[in-house]
Amino acid sequence: MRFIHTGDIHLGAIPDYSKPWSKQREKAIWNSFKDVVKEAGKTDFLLIAGDLFHRAPRIEELKEVNDMFEQISPVPVVIIAGNHDFYCNGKGYDVFSWAKNVYFLKNEELSVLTLHPLPVSIYGLSYHSSEITSPLYTEQVIPPDSNFHILLAHGGDSTHIPIDYKQLSDDCDYDYVALGHIHIPKIASKNKKIAYCGSLEPLDYTEVGEHGYIIGEISDDYHLKLKFQKHAKTEYKRIEIKLNLDSTLFQIRDRIEEAIEKEGYEHIYHLVFTGYKPLTLNLSLSQFEDLGQICTLTDKSEEALDYKKLR
Repeated sequence: MRFIHTGDIHLGAIPDYSKPWSKQREKAIWNSFKDVVKEAGKTDFLLIAGDLFHRAPRIEELKEVNDMFEQISPVPVVIIAGNHDFYCNGKGYDVFSWAKNVYFLKNEELSVLTLHPLPVSIYGLSYHSSEITSPLYTEQVIPPDSNFHILLAHGGDSTHIPIDYKQLSDDCDYDYVALGHIHIPKIASKNKKIAYCGSLEPLDYTEVGEHGYIIGEISDDYHLKLKFQKHAKTEYKRIEIKLNLDSTLFQIRDRIEEAIEKEGYEHIYHLVFTGYKPLTLNLSLSQFEDLGQICTLTDKSEEALDYKKLR
C-alpha cells in the first residue's frame, strides 16, 4: 500500500502580502495542492494533517477542494482541522457535504476510521478552537488487531496539543504518526515512525529549505518506508553579506546580484548583514529590491569605529 501524507497547505494565505509576487504565491499554493491531489490518485489513500486552509474556509473554497477530491475517487481522503482552520458549528466544515471518498474526522476527541477494504485504521481529532493545551494524543487504546494503525495529528507545542515524542513512540502502538503544524519537514522519533510533512509551499522567510510532502509505502509485512518528495519550486533563501570598513553600496549590490543569479531568480531572499560597516553607509530594503524577490532585510552589522584613533 502507498499513501501521501501532507498538511499545512494554508489555502487562502497570501505570503509576503503587498509584495509584487504575493498574488503569484497565493496561486502557487492552490496549484501545488491540486498537483499533489492528482498524485494521490495513484496511491491508496491521502492524509491531510490539519490547516488545509489558512483560516475558516468559505463554501466556495470547500467546493473547489471537494471537486479535486472527487476527481480521484475512490481513493480515500482523510482530513482533520488544525488550529488555523478549526471546526466551527454552523459554518464552514460543519455545514458542508463532502464527496463519498472524503472522511473528515470532526470530533474534539480521538476517533477511529477504518478504510475498508484496506487493513488501515486512522485515528484523529479536529481543533474546535485555535489553541489546545492538553496532550490529547496519548489517550487512545489501540486494539490488538491485524490493521496498520496511523495517528493523523496536528500540534506539538505548549498551546497546540503538546507532544512527548519519546512517549508517543515508545508507549503507543501506532505504526505511524502523520503530523502537521510545524512547517519544516522532519522525522520526530528515532524509529522514524513519527514525522512532520512540513508545509507544502513555504509561507514566509523563516521557512527556509525544501518543501513538499511525504510518500509512505507499507509492505505486506507492515514494514513502513518513508520518502520526502520535494514539490515546491520556490524556496526562501538567506543571503549573508559580511561587511568591512571598505564596503560600498556598489560592492554590496554586486555580491547580492551574484548570489541571486547563482541560486535562482524564482526564489525569495532574506538579506542578512554582519561584520562592521562604514559610518557613512546606511542600509535599507529599498536599495536592493530591484535585484530580485527580496522580502526582508536584517542588519546585524556594527558601525566600524577606529578605537585606537578615537582614544
